[in-house]
Formats: sequence, C-alpha cells, structure tokens
Amino acid sequence: MPPPLLSSGAVAGDRAVRSHPATHATFWRSLQTLAITRVAIVLVLLVYLLLDSQVSVDAQRLYRETCMAYLIGAGVFAMLAWYRRRHFLLQLGAQVALDLAVISMLYVAAGGMRNSLAVLYLFPLAGVAILAPRLLALFAASLATLVVIGHSAFQLLAQTGETAQLLQSGVYGAIFFALVLVVGGLARRLIRQEELAARHGADLAIQQAINHIVMADVGDGILVVDAGGRVFTTNPAARRMLGLETENDAIDGAFTLAAAPALSPLADAF
Repeated sequence: MPPPLLSSGAVAGDRAVRSHPATHATFWRSLQTLAITRVAIVLVLLVYLLLDSQVSVDAQRLYRETCMAYLIGAGVFAMLAWYRRRHFLLQLGAQVALDLAVISMLYVAAGGMRNSLAVLYLFPLAGVAILAPRLLALFAASLATLVVIGHSAFQLLAQTGETAQLLQSGVYGAIFFALVLVVGGLARRLIRQEELAARHGADLAIQQAINHIVMADVGDGILVVDAGGRVFTTNPAARRMLGLETENDAIDGAFTLAAAPALSPLADAF
C-alpha cells in the first residue's frame, strides 16, 4: 500500500509525489508551471528595472547581471523539471532558494521598502506553500520576513530609514505567513480530493474487472440492458445460447436488442 499523502496536517513532499500516479503527475506539472512562470517573471522584472529612470547606471548593470543569472538558473530548473523527474523536494527547494536569494539581493540593492520589490516574495512563497511540507513553507516565509524586517531595522539604526518603513516591513512579514498558511491549507484540501477521486477511479476499474471475470465464468447467460433496450455487456454463455458470436463479431460493444435477430423476441417483449 502506498504511504498516505498527508501526515499530521502537512503535505509530505516526497511521499506525496510517490503516492498515487495521478498525484505524482500533478506535483510535477505544478513544478513545471512554477519554473515556466519564473522565466516570465524574470523577463518582466528585467524590463521593469532597466526602464526605471530613478535607477543609476551602476545599479542598472547590477540588476541586469543579476536578472540574467536568474534567467539562466530559471531555464536550467525548467529543463530539470521537464526532463528529469527525480528528487522532487530537492528540485523544489533549490528553486525556492534561488528565488529568495535573487529577490533579496535585488530588494536590498533597490533600497528596501522604498521600492515595491517585496511583493516578488509572494511568488516563491505561494509555490512552496502549494508543493512543499508546511514546515519548509513556513521556513521560507521566515527567511523572507527576516530580510525585509532586518533591512528596515538596519536602515532605522543607521538613521537612513523611517519607522513607517519598519512597520510596513512587519505588515509584509505577516502577509507572507498568512499567504503560506492559507494557500497551503487550500492546496492540501485539493490534493486530498484529487487523490480520493483517483483512488475511487482505480477502485471502480478494479470492480469492473472483477465483474467481467465473474460474468465470464458464470454458466448462466447474462445480458446487461438499460430501459431503452440498449445492451451494454454480455457474457460468453449468453452469446453461445443466443448464437450471437456468429451473427455479430462486435457483440461485446454496446448495441440494442432489436439490432440482433436472435434477440428480437426479447426486444418486442421489452
């Protein structure tokens, strides 16, 4: 039996990927989407920073070099997610670590709360909240919060910042944790429903196979017919009794009673 998808209310990343094949595919598709979205965000960020007239030439060069390295890393992670589906949690952790490192570097270089780059943290935090265990997601939120609050506190101590910026960074930190908890809770609920549906589908397929085997071994003839006289399935005994095997080689498919001459009396009575 595969291990349960959820443990103590948290998504167990590697175990979730190893549980049901449908869940496995969903997690990898989500990681691929995250990687592709990262590439798009890097391109938009690069254009935004280069067009910002308030940024100095040296700062623009730093932003350009950082974003180009970020773009290369995002491309590598996208290729790994598409063509090397192994070590899911390791790949996810590396991607989120790259996101937090680059965003923190740009955030500090741009002056902290004086710009709007703090909102970029929402992207990796939402991804890790959906795909990673809750503890890892909260750890990522803690790192992002330490960066924004720590930088604002440093500016305040150095008398280059304002108290309002420190309060604003605290609000951002609360938003980071709220995002992780809310998005993570919704993701776990959806994952439970998807795994339950996949298991029900597998159970139904097994039950249908069992029914087919049992019907094939029964010596009595069996026809499964709906209210309109449409025959959905038969067993070998019924086909032998009614001579259907010689009249219609495709008798295993759905047909009507009136379509088979041997069943005409049944069709009239039905």
